[in-house]
Amino acid sequence: MKSLHRPDLYSWSFFDTERNIDCNSIAWIRPEGNVLIDPLPLSTHDLNHLNSLGGAAWIVITNSDHIRAAAEIAALTGAKVAAPMGEKETFPIPSDHC
Repeated sequence: MKSLHRPDLYSWSFFDTERNIDCNSIAWIRPEGNVLIDPLPLSTHDLNHLNSLGGAAWIVITNSDHIRAAAEIAALTGAKVAAPMGEKETFPIPSDHC
């Protein structure tokens, strides 16, 4: 993961050639538990880095198009998943909070 402008923020990204856009994910490192936002798949290096920072307590998914690797990372880290309230009835993966 790449450190950002604040010491508690990291990101990782992927270029989607089909859609011709950059996709980005954020890790917010907090004493109360780390939060991942719209997480893409993590490389082994990035997963080890995340674990060294305390793992993940929550995964926040901003919309159902950003499911990405949320379920896999939640299974690896034990993180809870927060999904958009507006998609509560149709959200494609289990969530702990809407």
